[in-house]
Amino acid sequence: MPQVVIHPDVPLNVVILSHGERHLAPSYFERGWLICLKDVRIEADFRFLSAIRLPRDVRRGHVKFMLTHEDHAAFDGKRKETWALFRQRVFDQRMSDYFRFVDQVRSVNEQLHTIASTYFPRYRFQRKRVCWKFEEIPEGQNLHIDNIDGCERQGQLRVFTNLSTGLRKWSMAQHLSVYARRHYASAGLDRFVRQPFAFNNALTEAAFGYSHQSVPDPRHLVDFEPGEVWIVNSAVVAHQVRYGTLLALDLLEFPYEDYEDPSRALPAILADLEAACGRQAAV
Repeated sequence: MPQVVIHPDVPLNVVILSHGERHLAPSYFERGWLICLKDVRIEADFRFLSAIRLPRDVRRGHVKFMLTHEDHAAFDGKRKETWALFRQRVFDQRMSDYFRFVDQVRSVNEQLHTIASTYFPRYRFQRKRVCWKFEEIPEGQNLHIDNIDGCERQGQLRVFTNLSTGLRKWSMAQHLSVYARRHYASAGLDRFVRQPFAFNNALTEAAFGYSHQSVPDPRHLVDFEPGEVWIVNSAVVAHQVRYGTLLALDLLEFPYEDYEDPSRALPAILADLEAACGRQAAV
């Protein structure tokens, strides 16, 4: 089970759900809580996966790969060029290791898709992509709120798993609306209320800056063991990777109409902010 340290100055937005409580997952997700799964772990060969090293020139320019096994090609295409890079450059034509990796990708991706469908049966997933991140984050990222392509018209469920043999260390701060109200006038956020992608980009810059140096805002700390799974609506809450290496991330797109509470969808949040902050400015 994840190790969680709650900061007293940040409203609670971390929950650990058992399988029997899975019906609660959509509500927590829509409110921007970090959902940690108590009874679910990804089965994988963590030692083998953690030993994979990208060539130096590849690592400099690209550490995130959409890896779609042919069994799942209907979700996101085959991406043959990516597989060729792993076969030729990463595994140097060592075909036994390459096929071992392909099998691990199929298994991990399938497990992630199954978890998403089990915990969110109401959401009609129209596209499923799994991003494998071979990045080393020894000093952590800054707090940020994700600006996701297509967020003006659809939601995106994100299901994470730690595939490293070590811990992955995360932080959770506050809901988008807290920072938006704080910076609405000074950052001119009213320009972007009908452009959610641009709004989140401008808000992150205003609230946290673009520096990799972490801001001192209070946050909850959560550490994940190998194979542990967590879910978050990363477009509506500030979060941070404090440390980590290998990660797989399932990206599942669905219509905002599938929300249990549509008022919690990102465009609706921005419309409420425009109404509330506009009234304040008028006064």
